[in-house]
Amino acid sequence: EGTVGERMQALGAEPRFAYPNDDAGKAAIMASIQSQLAGVRAVLPQWFGTLPRHEVEVRRVPVFSQDSAPGGYYDPPAPDGSRPGIYSINLRDTSMWPKYAVATLTYHEALPGHHMQMAIAIDQKIPLIANALYSNPSGEGWALYSEALAKEMGLYDDDPFGDLGRLQAEMHRAVRLVVDTGMHAMKWSREQAVDYMMLNEGAERAGVEAEIERYAAWPGQALGYKLGMLAIQDLRKEAEAELGDRFDIRAFHDRLLRVSSFALPVIDAALRAWIREEKAKGRAAAPR
Repeated sequence: EGTVGERMQALGAEPRFAYPNDDAGKAAIMASIQSQLAGVRAVLPQWFGTLPRHEVEVRRVPVFSQDSAPGGYYDPPAPDGSRPGIYSINLRDTSMWPKYAVATLTYHEALPGHHMQMAIAIDQKIPLIANALYSNPSGEGWALYSEALAKEMGLYDDDPFGDLGRLQAEMHRAVRLVVDTGMHAMKWSREQAVDYMMLNEGAERAGVEAEIERYAAWPGQALGYKLGMLAIQDLRKEAEAELGDRFDIRAFHDRLLRVSSFALPVIDAALRAWIREEKAKGRAAAPR
């Protein structure tokens, strides 16, 4: 009963979706992440021609910093391979992570999300500044695109509640368009933004407050996620429409990941040029 937010809050409170808030519960979360990564690795070659040569490691956010750290984040590998990519998850309180919510974070932060993007970008022969200066809409746009791609890849086929968690995460990104704009363009208070997110998304209050305080201090950052995702999805739709039966999802992803650390206008130009090249190849190969 109730709004989407109220229903998700009720679902999150059900014991069947809760990990115990102790060492055993936290170990179970880490084990579930390893299972998720094994599942995505098994199907990556069907969707990507180029795979990262750098490994990704899963770690808990250190206890000394967990109280002020976000729920999850990613650090890229060292270019020389001396350090793997690191996907960190905050386990200060397992109530942050109902069982249906963890998979989407894994696909966002690790594979096919941030690790796929950054571990490949770091090996490209491009100016150092293109890797050193992170483009929020490009990087987070790819990670959100990856969340939706995980559904296409069949990673939720046997996990309907995990798919519900994915949809809640998508709702979260839509709600952020509202609260970021509300605070910075329409003079919303912190409390207005917290209440709106709680009502419409159904997340727990402590996590919502941490999110809102980040948006207050970093105007536009939350907008970049969804804007970047929509730009990538639009480019893919254009490529599919222009190339028809010749569209190859693996080639599209490979071309995108070669430039995905750049700003969106550069990505847009590179992918449109790739579409033109592929169309020209098709015309050249057509029987006369």
